[in-house]
Amino acid sequence: MYLSHPVRRMRDDPIDGEETTLVVELGDDADREALEARVREADGTVERDLQFQAVLVTVPESAVASLCDLDGLTRIETGETLSLGVNEDATLQSNNDDDGVDGLDFDNDGRR
Repeated sequence: MYLSHPVRRMRDDPIDGEETTLVVELGDDADREALEARVREADGTVERDLQFQAVLVTVPESAVASLCDLDGLTRIETGETLSLGVNEDATLQSNNDDDGVDGLDFDNDGRR
């Protein structure tokens, strides 16, 4: 299973009292009910389903290790990884809609 660097850090050295949002991708043989049960046991929440058999969950950092122990998962990454991609797409779209160069308006002397 792939674990992003921040997830490995949380697994090995969780910060007490901190919550994290994770993208958990389930393999074909993963037990979705076991994942949901583990999240609930940790007082976390299943936020929503994502593409490619992935689930967005929020759990205390102290529960990350127990999620990593589940069989059948293919990857766990932070939710920020997902949101950066969404924000970049939205920014690129809004920039492409403007009349300025790359979404910026310039004076004649090149200043914004």
